[in-house]
Amino acid sequence: GLRGYIKNGYNGELFEPVNHYQLAEKIKNFMQLADEEKIVMQNNAISTALKYDSKIVNLKLYDVLMNIIEMNRRN
Repeated sequence: GLRGYIKNGYNGELFEPVNHYQLAEKIKNFMQLADEEKIVMQNNAISTALKYDSKIVNLKLYDVLMNIIEMNRRN
């Protein structure tokens, strides 16, 4: 789930599902950040998202599978 990707206060904010009061509080807190802090969080979010881009994940999975196949061929 999202808890695996989002680090609270680093690249986003976590809140309990369906808790609109908590969501509103998180939005309010973000809006009160200095512009520099907002930019840092935004850049962290983009950096995190790029790590989970489907093309990158697929290439990593392909490499893992090819390594397994190669190890099985040697045995």
